[in-house]
Amino acid sequence: MSNDGVQATLTGDVETKLVNVTRYGRSGVRMIGRSSKYGNPFKMEKDGGEYTRESCVEAFREWWYADEQADLREQAREELRGETLGCYCLGEGDRYDGDEPITAVDGEPAVCHGEVILEYLNGENE
Repeated sequence: MSNDGVQATLTGDVETKLVNVTRYGRSGVRMIGRSSKYGNPFKMEKDGGEYTRESCVEAFREWWYADEQADLREQAREELRGETLGCYCLGEGDRYDGDEPITAVDGEPAVCHGEVILEYLNGENE
């Protein structure tokens, strides 16, 4: 992922991007945060759940690729392919200084469930 909070892949001739909306903004972005149908249903410890950030994303990966989610994956392919996807994920220990995030994980956003969706849309793990 680049330092500006944008990860891009090519899906056929169509570019799909994953952005940290805190850095990138929400204009023209398809939100995949928790409140969307593509949000991660698993919660991290800091949000009252039982998962670390990494285990939360791994739980999402297992859930996303389960047979029961085949329809959701197909909807994602139809609705999200070629779009700019946005989530709020930041690194552990991140804080805000006014409108600018200060990221504690090597200057990059932390692992995000959106990477799983992006990998699927890119055909890397079907």
